[in-house]
Amino acid sequence: MTFTRGIGLRVLLAMVCVLAVSCATRGPRGKKPGVAPVAAEFTPVSFVSPIHVESGAYGNLYASDSYAVWANPEVAALKKAQAVEAGETVDPKLETLGQAFNDNFLVFECHLVSAFADTSIGYDAVGLRGADVYLLTADGRAVRPIQMAMAGPVRETPQGALKKFERVNLVVFPRRDVATGVPTVDSGSRAARLVIEAVQTKFYFEWASLRAPTRPAAPTMEDRLRAVKLGFNEFYRKLLAGAHIFD
Repeated sequence: MTFTRGIGLRVLLAMVCVLAVSCATRGPRGKKPGVAPVAAEFTPVSFVSPIHVESGAYGNLYASDSYAVWANPEVAALKKAQAVEAGETVDPKLETLGQAFNDNFLVFECHLVSAFADTSIGYDAVGLRGADVYLLTADGRAVRPIQMAMAGPVRETPQGALKKFERVNLVVFPRRDVATGVPTVDSGSRAARLVIEAVQTKFYFEWASLRAPTRPAAPTMEDRLRAVKLGFNEFYRKLLAGAHIFD
């Protein structure tokens, strides 16, 4: 099964390119007088969030060691540094396309773990089969992803009488509205929340804003290790293959 929506993503990428060329052609003088500046984008203080249970009867569907990574430029740099340190070759084309992708899209790397009593439900849950996934905005709107892709197969290990399933899912949203330029999550938001509704239960990952009056500490060493668990090359190959723009 695949969750990719390659055609829609290719169309959106094309629109982004057209707008970029248009803006470059107009230059600074092309701006209309009196137009309000576009709102700044949201910046999370830390790029890793543990999973939270909001409501529902099956809060144990996902294990507490499930987490999500906001794959921002800092995370990309960490992944690249780790790859270089490990002696891996970073494909220049992959890096260039990956940077362009990051410039236009928000990417969340969801590491989902389940040891649910019903193994078939647990297996489906870590692959987000049948789940409703969305970004919840400050004004209560639900923004659905334009692409969802699995980064590798399900990992299965025994856990007592149960089976433990683990899988990484890449969830992609447009960074800004193509027509208006308004950020999907703007800097005025105190926090950003990625929601998963599955098996009549609501889960979420949440990132505090760098601009929040009170905020958690900067990324820990554990956060940094989690951020590079999925390596640079594997991350971008899976991401770009899902968008059908890296062959």
